[in-house]
Amino acid sequence: MKPIILVLILSVNSCFAEQLLGGWTTSTDESLKQECLQKALTKIHGVKVGDDVQTLVSDHVCKTQVVNGLNIKCTFVLRKENWECSFYKSFIEQLDMQVEECKQVEKTDEQVIEKATASNEDLISNQDGEDAPTARARDDAGEVEEEKIDAINEQNSNDK
Repeated sequence: MKPIILVLILSVNSCFAEQLLGGWTTSTDESLKQECLQKALTKIHGVKVGDDVQTLVSDHVCKTQVVNGLNIKCTFVLRKENWECSFYKSFIEQLDMQVEECKQVEKTDEQVIEKATASNEDLISNQDGEDAPTARARDDAGEVEEEKIDAINEQNSNDK
């Protein structure tokens, strides 16, 4: 009886604790996205910016990763330029969210595919013919992280 209860508890835990595994998940928290955007724009421009600059932002996507705090990675387009900013928010200390880095990047095929997948999840499939939810689940499990790193390294070596 005890092994059955243990298996049941582990199964339920794995279903509801996806973020605790350290994988990246797309955030739907609008307040978090707005806070990150405001801090990113302040970092980029050097001063706090108003709502008029925020209206120039499009394709704003934030992903979070639970580690010993919360890693946040946001991408957005500002005046036809692609930006990627990284943040860290501690769970232990009540510090304000820290901007780790903001850099201008070229829009990768992965970002284009990711945006299309998010908006047309039922219609989009990845290169292996998997449907988007299956591909995302496999990605969350960390199985394709190595493939992504290899693709980025290859792209960087081709750019040189």
